[in-house]
Amino acid sequence: MIKLQEIKKTYNKGKSNAFEALHGISMTIEDGEMVAIVGTSGAGKSTLLHILAFIDAADEGEYILEGKDVTHLSDKEKAQIRASQVGLVMQDYALVEDFSAMENVLLPLDFDRIQKRSAKEKKELAKKALEQVDMSEFIKKKCSQLSGGQKQRVAIARAIVNDPKIIIADEPTGALDSGNATQIMEIFKKIKENGRTVIFVTHDKNIAEYADRIIEIKDGCITNT
Repeated sequence: MIKLQEIKKTYNKGKSNAFEALHGISMTIEDGEMVAIVGTSGAGKSTLLHILAFIDAADEGEYILEGKDVTHLSDKEKAQIRASQVGLVMQDYALVEDFSAMENVLLPLDFDRIQKRSAKEKKELAKKALEQVDMSEFIKKKCSQLSGGQKQRVAIARAIVNDPKIIIADEPTGALDSGNATQIMEIFKKIKENGRTVIFVTHDKNIAEYADRIIEIKDGCITNT
């Protein structure tokens, strides 16, 4: 599914405060695998995740996705991959608080310029995604009225509504108590069992244990795979 070869990333390149966040990362993630990326704050976890999710680009190295070199795609091409193949879940949910759960989940479908779906088809897909995360009864509720765990469920529904092959999550349980964190990870487990590849960053060793494999990163380098 994913192969990274000697990925390097430097911030403020050419300046006195230049910082190399990734020092030649090489890794492979198999189709249908659930992988945890762990490490301390500043280790390079989020930088790596952003490159995997096409939010940021590497300065050097090679990114192969399903046998295709996607290292030097244009911003438009990367946006198309994000829209069709990658679902992203953030720690802070990144929801529109004044929108209902349904309206938030509809957003990726409304921005999709490739699939020509009717309004009815979009609503059916959004409804199905919310059902998968046990949020059917909260469809019409504004996200500002939901708890943290409920918001993260909506965020996951939004990430899976386009049926992407890869789900990427940045500290998805970081803002939740242990009970809600466990429920969220059980949802990710089901998503993985349905054939998707799940990659998540966490600093919590208990949460990392949900993964098939743990990749540890320290000072911009992978210390184990």
